Amino acid sequence: MFGKPQKALHLHLEEEKKNPKHIGCTYAVMEKYDGWFMYNDCINGEWGGIRSKTGRTLPSMKLYNDKFNEIDFPTVNIRLVFEAVIPDESGPRGYMEFKDCNGLFNQQQRALNNVILKVHDVIVEGRNLTFEQRYAILGKLFARWAYNEVDEWLHKVSVLDKTHYQHDWFSIYNDIVADGGEGVILKRSEGKYEPNKRNFNLMKIKCELTLDLIVVGLVEGEGKYAGTLGNLVVKSKDGTLNNVSGMTDAQRMEWWINPDSIKGKIVEVKAMKKLKDGKLREGRFKAVRHDKTEKDID
Repeated sequence: MFGKPQKALHLHLEEEKKNPKHIGCTYAVMEKYDGWFMYNDCINGEWGGIRSKTGRTLPSMKLYNDKFNEIDFPTVNIRLVFEAVIPDESGPRGYMEFKDCNGLFNQQQRALNNVILKVHDVIVEGRNLTFEQRYAILGKLFARWAYNEVDEWLHKVSVLDKTHYQHDWFSIYNDIVADGGEGVILKRSEGKYEPNKRNFNLMKIKCELTLDLIVVGLVEGEGKYAGTLGNLVVKSKDGTLNNVSGMTDAQRMEWWINPDSIKGKIVEVKAMKKLKDGKLREGRFKAVRHDKTEKDID
């Protein structure tokens, strides 16, 4: 009825096109969570049960199927689209990493009871709505459900900004990633929902590439980071140098005061992509790899 889920296109792939269509378009900027994509269809007043991106039912989500049946049914047929995450105080942004929660969501024998569903879209049968219209409907649904304490397990993902300025998209992205987050989703305000399509109406900014590189230098920061570490200079196996950010304030101060505590160390770096000249797009420091030496660098 609703088709396969719409797919998110990497922003850098849209930028590489001869005539990129996203330029000048207004996008709602939302946090991208490092969880499982799921959805639940409500047809003729009956929730069909939580399913994965492939349409597979998930026994691990049985308790949440029950919770859906306790709230008001929408008066029209809808698909609710969300990311499922598991709270973890020690994890990035307070949630368990995907590599750890993956097996829990996929299990067949035990129902989970500590999941939060991050709802970011709603599709209405028979109505070719823009994202702005769909998000307004989502707000009305949550207003109806508020009495049922859905805030304990069902969250509406916030729109952090609505803008056509790419600089603002990356500013939000950098803040989220610096705090350990996954990245951002860009939904074109006037974009329609297109099942199984991947185009400029729905894009994501996130790091896909992971490399182990050696630290060869430090660069002083600017603005709020003046007088402390701004960037680490890292080198790859072919000798290409890159400046990367993403360190905590404590790391910036510690390594700026004592450069030898980080120079020569192998660090894990994530980036959107590697450019033709070997430079990294949006390179971010993730961790010191104490288990690796210079012979292991990429």
